[in-house]
Amino acid sequence: MRIVVLAAEHPHLQIKNPFDLGTVLQLAGLIAVIMLVAKSLASETGSAGLYLLAAVSGIVDVDALTLSKAAGGEVILGDAARAILIAAGVNTASKAVMAATLGGSRLGSMVGALSVVSLVAMAVTFVALR
Repeated sequence: MRIVVLAAEHPHLQIKNPFDLGTVLQLAGLIAVIMLVAKSLASETGSAGLYLLAAVSGIVDVDALTLSKAAGGEVILGDAARAILIAAGVNTASKAVMAATLGGSRLGSMVGALSVVSLVAMAVTFVALR
């Protein structure tokens, strides 16, 4: 009887410098696009469009929406806060899904449990803002 042991494949993690000019320019471009879309949506559709943009942009990044709302504009403060909470909530959920997909069920369970606690806190905050 022959036993064959297969080596487990682990993804190679490549960490980049966040202050690299290319990375900074990509983030600046993303912020500019989100600011333009947010301004257009806010004037055309009101807060509903802003919330949709928050949910979609939250899948990838929360910083761009947060910075675009911090820059001010015609958006009401409460709407901006709700949009940021929506983006943060969607981003938290997407990170939990990534952890489960890439890290397996054990990591997914741990991140998922902490994400649920975080999402409940965000929901309480969201209700308090109403």
